[in-house]
Amino acid sequence: MDTTLETKFNKIGARVRTTTHRGMVQPIRIDIRRDLNGAYFDVRHRGDVRIHVPEVRPRDRHLVLTAYQPQQQTRRESTSTFLCGHDEQDWFVAAVPEAAQVRTVQHAKDALMPQEAWDSIREHRLPLHQRDARCTIAFTRQGEWFFLPRPWLQVSEDQILHDEPIRRGVGKPHECQFLFRTQRGNDELTYARGAVRHADHNTIVLPYWHQVVQNTETTSRAIEQVAYVD
Repeated sequence: MDTTLETKFNKIGARVRTTTHRGMVQPIRIDIRRDLNGAYFDVRHRGDVRIHVPEVRPRDRHLVLTAYQPQQQTRRESTSTFLCGHDEQDWFVAAVPEAAQVRTVQHAKDALMPQEAWDSIREHRLPLHQRDARCTIAFTRQGEWFFLPRPWLQVSEDQILHDEPIRRGVGKPHECQFLFRTQRGNDELTYARGAVRHADHNTIVLPYWHQVVQNTETTSRAIEQVAYVD
């Protein structure tokens, strides 16, 4: 066990177990597992991978974990960065887009926010210090999904799907009471209204239509190194 890593996870109230595997194909693999004492972060990595935690925010119960992987051809190190923390009811790990080059918890959160949410923040003149809240005038967030207000949207009843799931890959679905999908050019736009439920999150209720947008985690190469799926 890396005692330094254990100490930093303990500061946010979490447990961590690290193991080195020489035969791993991936440089690092992070999961959230459970034992008799509850949930813990399971960090497995190759012996040539260097792990660093550049920032811990105990009050926020979040930290940034960076894995440095040697690249023999370029004689440089590539990096994979993860935001580890607690959100509502449970622990989570999210891969952060590499282009952001984050080193702080706030920068990681900002990098995971989709452009549509930033646009909504500017449109509604939301003070920046409120951008980490789950419910604001600019968006409502549940896990990796952002719901952006579209009060002007009108949808005919025959186009509305009922109790429809939205999910990232094979993850546990977020079930939307009312859902509407439409095509704009090559892009599919999704809108939700009513209750949105998920096993690991508090239910939210959207009084009118909101556009559904996922966070930026799927644009990260490091997402392949995250075993945990919300």
